[in-house]
Amino acid sequence: MLALPLAAASQTDGSLLLEEYLELYAEYYDTEADDNETLELLGHYLETKIDLNDTLSAALADLFFVGEYHRACIRSYIRANGAMLSTAELYLVDGLDSATIRLMLPFVETKHVANRHSSSPAYMFKHARHSMAIGTKTIVEQARGYADSVYLGDPFRLYFRYRLAYSDRLLLSISAEKDAGEKFGGPEMPHGFDHYGFSFMLKNIGRLEQIAVGHYNACFGQGLTMWSGNGMRFATDANINKHGSGIKPASAMAESGSLQGVSATLRLAKRMTLTAFLSYSHRDATAMATDSTGQTTFQSLYTSGYHRSETEIEKKNRVGETLIGTNWQYTGAYLCVGLTAYAQHFDATLKPAETFYNHYYFSGADNYNVGADVRYLWNNVLLFAETAFDRSAANATIAGVQIYANSATRLAAYYRQYSAAYSNMYSSALGQNASSRNEQGLCAMLECEMPWGITLKATADVYKFPWPKYRIYSPAIGNEYRFKLSKRLAVNAILSAQYRYRCQTTNVANATGNIASTEERQNHCLNLHLRYTPSAAYTFNSRVAFNHIASPTEGDTSGFLLYHEAVYTPTSMPIAIALRYAIFQAEDYDTRIYAYERDLLYEYSTPAFYKKGSRFYILLTWNINKYITIGMRYAIALYPGQTTIGTGYDTTMGSKRQEIKLQLRCKI
Repeated sequence: MLALPLAAASQTDGSLLLEEYLELYAEYYDTEADDNETLELLGHYLETKIDLNDTLSAALADLFFVGEYHRACIRSYIRANGAMLSTAELYLVDGLDSATIRLMLPFVETKHVANRHSSSPAYMFKHARHSMAIGTKTIVEQARGYADSVYLGDPFRLYFRYRLAYSDRLLLSISAEKDAGEKFGGPEMPHGFDHYGFSFMLKNIGRLEQIAVGHYNACFGQGLTMWSGNGMRFATDANINKHGSGIKPASAMAESGSLQGVSATLRLAKRMTLTAFLSYSHRDATAMATDSTGQTTFQSLYTSGYHRSETEIEKKNRVGETLIGTNWQYTGAYLCVGLTAYAQHFDATLKPAETFYNHYYFSGADNYNVGADVRYLWNNVLLFAETAFDRSAANATIAGVQIYANSATRLAAYYRQYSAAYSNMYSSALGQNASSRNEQGLCAMLECEMPWGITLKATADVYKFPWPKYRIYSPAIGNEYRFKLSKRLAVNAILSAQYRYRCQTTNVANATGNIASTEERQNHCLNLHLRYTPSAAYTFNSRVAFNHIASPTEGDTSGFLLYHEAVYTPTSMPIAIALRYAIFQAEDYDTRIYAYERDLLYEYSTPAFYKKGSRFYILLTWNINKYITIGMRYAIALYPGQTTIGTGYDTTMGSKRQEIKLQLRCKI
């Protein structure tokens, strides 16, 4: 009986974290959130829990909300008191705050298996968990691309995924996918699905720490030298230290950005490892050409993964990329030092289009990057830094500090200076840019408990772009401030208010459409959210959000969103239901508001709400038995007075757009 409110609270906090993360992701990248890497990893640990007593495992670091200091506190507690008997012991760990504990609870457990690291591969395969998912998604209304016969395939997205896992030590993943509009089979897609994925990883086999084959990601340091796949470029709360987890499997559905080949990590000594990785993959690219010197060139890589039309199919697998690299890591009780280097080669020459802002963009067929990173934990203070160089000796550096004043108070700050000439296609460090280049800035963060049980999270980021960039054709400065107040009204109710102010330079066009000047635009966002969980079976969410932009030349514009959501997950029945109704109005696309929606596994929805209308969705899942689950999701958006929805070949006629998703999952 005592555990029920705790379980409900942990689920609530975990859902809030996921919502906030996905909405920040969508807002930052200006697209619907699809960070498959992070979400699939969290989904994996929901099914295969992390053993808190396995202090040799680095799995706990995969939870991005668990900092270096938190992990050190858990290790210290276990050394002093022995193995944990229950996850409730987390509340006894000095240095852990209750909010972080509630976030951890859905992903962790305590085991007491002797010699857990001596299990043979045969034992792990025999006792591994198997799961499979098959799904489809479609838009009911016909898009212009199908009506004009531009899209060659049917309007259904199809995917398949099989996964075998044993704890965090063994993972085998096989997947296949085709997007809506892509053909299945035929001359254009002779292998059936448009994309196939394969990942295999095995850990802790003697001195061989791990080996990875197939699609994988390499993530080291703070992300300046090497961080493939999706990586957070924005800070979450006061945990700004990125943990480079080394080699890990790529998302099953990721069609670009990951490495493809083989990697191995060898333990040289008790605290020292050496990782080597080799990758060869075919990358999508714009049309090839031959320059005056006879070199084969291309203008840019194509990363959307869509191959629906003849034009998009022509970009598929045009350029071969070879990448070879290594990482040396020393991991002490308090000090961690890493050295990373890799070389990259294309079998054609990259020549970006000559525009005003891309003077320093990488061009050529070969590049290399080298860097060093360090972390030092001294009592309750964490210091970290990384610096990296490319082939032209252009430099990028980030350095920061996190201070855990007590279990409820955290302070953090970091400074970054990324040269405009720094070239690295596999970097993902914190900052305001989509890449780690052309930026200088200082960010400070605070999280603390205030009177009356109110939690404050504040962020201030002041930055500048020394060289012109996309949509900003002059050197520019900017600043961003975030404040979030949260109050737990009861064990089952949370009220939060979040305000964000952003001032950033942007281009201004004249009457003919040409860029005439730049201006500073101010953006104010306010978000009020109430979550109420009266029992383990019911959860209710209500939100009102406002977005306002002040432009000196174009005037003020604004938008708002209001929704209410109900989730029913009874323990006595094998079904779960979630539904939401939202109304919204945004005067233009710049005042859009992103809001996370619940979805099926491996499916993500964080739509941008703009124009004037309403949206409804319902999500149903049915556990037929302990092995088989069926899921269905239906969503409809209504735009009164609109004759078309969308842009380009994705435009549909009428004032409504409906979406249907179906999924079958099996696990043993």
